Amino acid sequence: EEGKQEIVFKDLPSASYAISVFHDENDNGELDKNFVGLPKESYGFSEVTGLIVKLPSFTKCSFDVAGDTSITVKMR
Repeated sequence: EEGKQEIVFKDLPSASYAISVFHDENDNGELDKNFVGLPKESYGFSEVTGLIVKLPSFTKCSFDVAGDTSITVKMR
């Protein structure tokens, strides 16, 4: 579906996990930032909603996996 991507991780041990992701729109292997350090490409973190003013901690982004688990990461 346009605008969506599904990634499947199989056989993860039960634990707490966090996800960070970015769309490398120009395929240069890095998250491009503007002159004040704000991302110029889309990015997202698990379990984080609303305005992000600084890099969120693992604790803020973490979620528990025990068996089949599904999450959605909103890109900004």
